[in-house]
Amino acid sequence: MIGKKNIVLISGVTGVYLALFGITFWLLMPCQAHVAEKYLSVGKWTTFLVLPHGFRVVLTWLWQGRAVVLLLPGTALQALIIAEYYGLGAAEWVAMVLSYSCCSLIAFEVVNWFGGNAYASYDNPANWRTVLMVGALAGLINGVINMQLVFNQFSLEAQLWIALNLFVGGMTGLLLWLFAMCFASRHLKECAFLLVTRD
Repeated sequence: MIGKKNIVLISGVTGVYLALFGITFWLLMPCQAHVAEKYLSVGKWTTFLVLPHGFRVVLTWLWQGRAVVLLLPGTALQALIIAEYYGLGAAEWVAMVLSYSCCSLIAFEVVNWFGGNAYASYDNPANWRTVLMVGALAGLINGVINMQLVFNQFSLEAQLWIALNLFVGGMTGLLLWLFAMCFASRHLKECAFLLVTRD
């Protein structure tokens, strides 16, 4: 049985995730696509800032396998919106849900399998380069899955462009999250120092 705290946590993660997806899909993507369509035939699929990817990577970095459960409601709704928008079927919806929910976990496990220690823990200080490497691998996995299983009925040019946008946009989104975390961490440390040293 899911406890009250878990319900609150899942609801919070879902709310943040859908807000990030909404900003990306209904605000950032149309603005960028409006410019790109003037120069590219596949410009309508342009978005070089994918905020949900960074959130998925950071959440998996902190929560490991539990992040998949936390992400499932949000990724299911995200995939439903995308499937409705592009006229995709149930198989494509399932592929998107699994890709969005699990690509970061797969990437972290691959790094760990090769001897890395990528997950956050008390004994493992933050290594931003490792997180970026995992994020790049997760973006590559997500891009390939979307190219092969979700948008495979589109032209090859469109498939490659979507995969490239998912990868590049995911990395810029992850960088934004890491910068925000660094800023917040430094600010919190300064606040804690002022509280401790205050007369």
